[in-house]
Amino acid sequence: NSVHPIFSDFTRRVSEKFTCVNRTNIQRPKPRPLDPSFEDKVLLPLSRTIEVAIEQGRAHHSKFILSGSVFELAVSPKISIISYLKRLATFFPCSKECFVIATVLIGRFETISSSPILSTRTSHSIILTALAIAHKFHDDVTVKNSFISEVGGVDLPHMNRMEQEFIKHLKYDLYVDQSQYENYSSLMIAISSKMKTTYRSKLPFLSS
Repeated sequence: NSVHPIFSDFTRRVSEKFTCVNRTNIQRPKPRPLDPSFEDKVLLPLSRTIEVAIEQGRAHHSKFILSGSVFELAVSPKISIISYLKRLATFFPCSKECFVIATVLIGRFETISSSPILSTRTSHSIILTALAIAHKFHDDVTVKNSFISEVGGVDLPHMNRMEQEFIKHLKYDLYVDQSQYENYSSLMIAISSKMKTTYRSKLPFLSS
């Protein structure tokens, strides 16, 4: 299966989509201002966690289980992980809790895989997919994949395939209980406080 070359012109595409909103009859959620506290306690720790996981994967493994999969892009995206997370937080109308739940799902995906899943060519796809699934599973009011794909910079058929593959890989184990949520939330706060030994040893997808 060919992989759609997403994210290469992400900034332009997102900008065009949202400047056209007022000229259409389609009701779309409005962009929201980014909460500095949320950026500090969730987005930056998640970004750092993924960056460290990518580096650990490079250092300890020669092959990634997702090589050639629907999640792997033809080239590494130009947009950084933190910039991508900020854009999702701005344009994707999911609850803030979904970012923590998405982190749990990514950890679950990595834990049941035989080799690392996070690389510079898979991380953006996995973040987007995990967040979309968390949104649908957790939030009372949800948006369609057609909107999510626009925000994420991927075409709709590709978004649908990524979602299907992610759910299948997890064997439909999408439930995140309160204790898991609180554990991950606490660990992310620990990361934001620069307690690196804590998050390196306890987050599932950072274990070597």
